[in-house]
Amino acid sequence: MKSTKPAKRKVYDKIAILESRFNHDPQKVANAASQDLNKANQRLTASGVIGPLILSILFSIFPISLHPLLIRNILIDFCCIILFIVIFIALLRQVKIFQDVVFEIQASTSHRNAEIKQLRKNVQELKSNQSLYITAVKQLGEQMSKGRTTIESLIMVLSALMHCNVSVNSEGDNITFNFYELRKETIKMLFSGNRQVYCTPNSVDNPRLYDASFKQDSVGLNINDESIQNYYCIKCIKGDTTCRSRNGCFILSDWKEIAEAFIWSGWTSDERDIIISENNREKCIDFGFVYNQYIGFSIRREDGTTIFVEIIANHDTTLTTPENPDLLHVATQIKSKFTPLVNVLWDICNNSLCGRSEENGCNQR
Repeated sequence: MKSTKPAKRKVYDKIAILESRFNHDPQKVANAASQDLNKANQRLTASGVIGPLILSILFSIFPISLHPLLIRNILIDFCCIILFIVIFIALLRQVKIFQDVVFEIQASTSHRNAEIKQLRKNVQELKSNQSLYITAVKQLGEQMSKGRTTIESLIMVLSALMHCNVSVNSEGDNITFNFYELRKETIKMLFSGNRQVYCTPNSVDNPRLYDASFKQDSVGLNINDESIQNYYCIKCIKGDTTCRSRNGCFILSDWKEIAEAFIWSGWTSDERDIIISENNREKCIDFGFVYNQYIGFSIRREDGTTIFVEIIANHDTTLTTPENPDLLHVATQIKSKFTPLVNVLWDICNNSLCGRSEENGCNQR
């Protein structure tokens, strides 16, 4: 360690000299360091050619012999060899220093470029988010000015915004958005829709939680109701150990993971297992199970309310792209982007604007 510190100090001193000479211009500093390295390599190469040539000439002029009268020749030749070795080692060390200088400058430049690229990306995301938030506030304001102040109406606006934003960054736009609210042990599905609202209230094919949420005068279900304990969303909301959360998000990367996790009345467990084992996606779709990727995340508010959001890609649509193939990263981005809007929407709803009081909670939705 002690031997490397002086060498490193020399490297940083060289870099400091170059930066001072070229007023900290990264490109000029890098070019100068490369030129110095080339010159050092040329000197080393020249010494490797010229040195042996000079030594051979000296050996011919001062031949080595054990005769007493030629001891002087031996001393001259030996001193020249030592001198050549010292010069060669010094040049070699100089090349090594300049190599380290170039490496440090390139590493620093690469790091700086990476930071600049990331900063530009962050600025672009902030501009995009700012535009999204402005649009959201404007559209929510328009809905409220028309008297549409129920939580369902406002969520529909938010869902449309989410669909527009998420689909632009996905492969395809067949994406479903589900919103749930857990308040005082009562779970209610507030909204479910994609490009078209695909669920119809009172349909015999709708899940019990949906009907319990959307039938007239419905108030939802108790979170501990036995009929919904196997629902994946309920397991996520309750923090079931079988549903692993990462960065506050629940992800199912493909249709097979979703098929294993979801309850689906369109097939038996044996039929499902055969389809998964055969990796038969077409047969899976034939059974009506069209889910392809899944993202879910909880937003826990200070008033004790929990909002759970599901984003599901259907058929061939994927939430990941070749440029952004990590579903967890996609989920984290979506959650961080839309959590403020969800909280704003619920803050609005908790005021008298949406026609519900603290006494009756969500019953007027």
